[in-house]
Amino acid sequence: MKYIKTFELHFISELKIGDYVKVYGDFFDNSLIDFFEINIGRLIKIDDSEYPYIVEFEETLPPIHGGDNKKMGFERDEIIEWSPDKEIIKMKKDINKYNL
Repeated sequence: MKYIKTFELHFISELKIGDYVKVYGDFFDNSLIDFFEINIGRLIKIDDSEYPYIVEFEETLPPIHGGDNKKMGFERDEIIEWSPDKEIIKMKKDINKYNL
């Protein structure tokens, strides 16, 4: 009997510097929500600030504070997916997009 096996991703439980991340931002400005839906960032720094997870994106963020910037800080609960492999995050994004 043939069947379709569901695709499962196993993420490393510990978020590390250098991991690629997907940010969930429905509480941000509309331009940022759209930006986070299509862009994947890379965690470059973890510090002891209010937004300790510093993520760098390949594309420039929409102007939110009056400057061209590719980096932004996030809280831990704003980072919903991560992996050391960028292709896994892209694949997961496509799976969610097409409801597979």
